[in-house]
Amino acid sequence: MVVGIFSRMLAAEIPAQLDQNYIAIEVEAEPIELGQSIESEVRLIDEDGHILTARQGTLEFPPSDEPYPMRIFFVIPIPWDENFRLNEGMYRFDFLLWPGEEREQVLGGETLMVAHNRVPPPWASG
Repeated sequence: MVVGIFSRMLAAEIPAQLDQNYIAIEVEAEPIELGQSIESEVRLIDEDGHILTARQGTLEFPPSDEPYPMRIFFVIPIPWDENFRLNEGMYRFDFLLWPGEEREQVLGGETLMVAHNRVPPPWASG
């Protein structure tokens, strides 16, 4: 279940600790790709282009006898655990097909801005 979409994060403390989250992607598969498995990878990249963390997986495309493309949703764990921390800055998630192969392809990406929320929430006063 997808419960939200985020591209900005205001953290109470920096470096920010993040709970386990998931990234949802939609892939359009051509009829010839249906019924196949394709290796994939999600990468978290910092402003300087360094890969901070990555997670590989396999996309399983369902078989179909239909002669037209199919749009398929996948939910993939974001590659961090309870020990992972982010500083203020801009980050990018890249989603790749065939990682490490000659045909490696960045299918898409999303930006994440992390900032320090220096204003206490209203319930913290008192």
